[in-house]
Amino acid sequence: MAIVQTGLMVAIPTRYIVSFMAFMGIAVQYTLKVNLSVAIVAMVKTETASTSHMITDVYPYSNDTASQSEPASGGELEWDEADQAQALSSYYYGYVATQLLGGWVSECLGARYVCGPAVLAAGLLSLAAPAAARAGLPAFIVLRITIGAVSTLHGFREGESTKVTTADLVNHIVRSLDG
Repeated sequence: MAIVQTGLMVAIPTRYIVSFMAFMGIAVQYTLKVNLSVAIVAMVKTETASTSHMITDVYPYSNDTASQSEPASGGELEWDEADQAQALSSYYYGYVATQLLGGWVSECLGARYVCGPAVLAAGLLSLAAPAAARAGLPAFIVLRITIGAVSTLHGFREGESTKVTTADLVNHIVRSLDG
């Protein structure tokens, strides 16, 4: 197998460690991209729905109506659909704006030296999301734009993540096998 015994420690080949780290970087990046789509359901209050049911639906010979109202559900933010759309799309404004810069930085420094700090920065910024949302929609949008910009700088360039990761991994494996 590929596991090498050195003294008391078992050493795992570097290519497996690099592969696992690349996988985790892409997984965290994808999670940062889509987490708001799931969380916004619990963040935003839904409108109070009032429905009117005709009793004649159940009892055809009656002319009475019964009205039933449901309490408002959801979170503490009162954003309408347009505000929610702005919040959801704001990540991609930063993402698109820094595509070329992210590619250039990863070419110059290498994906291994850019990915970790960028994913860490994006993760730390996302911890501020609840406070920014409570501060107001503009603060939340600025934060999501910043997270998108930092995420693009992480060297895996989203749309080309598998290509860049594979190229970097192949280069590392070939160098390690050549000696």
